[in-house]
Amino acid sequence: MKVESPYLTAAEACEYLRCPSMRAFYQRRYRLGIKARRLGGTLLFKQCDLDAACEEERPARQKLRRVV
Repeated sequence: MKVESPYLTAAEACEYLRCPSMRAFYQRRYRLGIKARRLGGTLLFKQCDLDAACEEERPARQKLRRVV
């Protein structure tokens, strides 16, 4: 039985956000201020934090579309 964790590794978070590369993911992480936890040498991201950051980013993108 596999236990579902609310945490994603950086590679899983990159895939979850559909970033084209890890570099793009880390740039997006710093731009949006996505929180991370460190367990040993691994960065872990809460899925709800990723969702919240995407929701904050969405209105800004919609404004850009209206202007253009």
